[in-house]
Amino acid sequence: MKFISVAAMVLALGACSDAKNNSAQNADQKPIALNNDPVSQVPLPETTPTPVPLPEGDGAVELSTLTIDASDKVNFHYFTLEKGKLVEATLADEWIFAVRRYIFQTNTGSNGTFTGGGYLSPIAEYETFAACDAKKFNVDEVVTVLGYTISANQYLSQWYEYNDLGSIQPTQEFFAIGRDSDCLKLRVVSYAAGVYEIEYQQVK
Repeated sequence: MKFISVAAMVLALGACSDAKNNSAQNADQKPIALNNDPVSQVPLPETTPTPVPLPEGDGAVELSTLTIDASDKVNFHYFTLEKGKLVEATLADEWIFAVRRYIFQTNTGSNGTFTGGGYLSPIAEYETFAACDAKKFNVDEVVTVLGYTISANQYLSQWYEYNDLGSIQPTQEFFAIGRDSDCLKLRVVSYAAGVYEIEYQQVK
């Protein structure tokens, strides 16, 4: 019995010694780098960055056209700017200009409380006109147009002239219309019996 116990102890000590040697050898070994690691070869999915919207008012606003039927001899048509586009408004809104037949009004002077008004410039400057800063605007006042006394904008009332046949046609000028910090440039492309075709663009 004593012989068996001694033999068992010798075997146990040998096993512990082998385990320590193996642990020491494993500690000295460096991890093997896998050049063809299948995980590293899997391509990552492509992602598209989410576009960040620009604040309103930044960048250029596109050139637009608008047909206005201002043939009513009594009522004005009022317009305001919404995100660079002219939309119809009412007298109670913060309109930027109004038109009836051949008469234009702005929300300034005798027709409103805003700063701005009308600005007149040769058509040659139309393409390069990009800002209303430092421009001298003319506010609305009581004027006489075609024999009628009315509260209107003197500059904008110069949009037309008579041709050789005695008909009204647009002049070779364009206009800027301002209302506080809002401004647009505008030119009359055609006019017939109170119906306008205009081209406009919001500017700074």
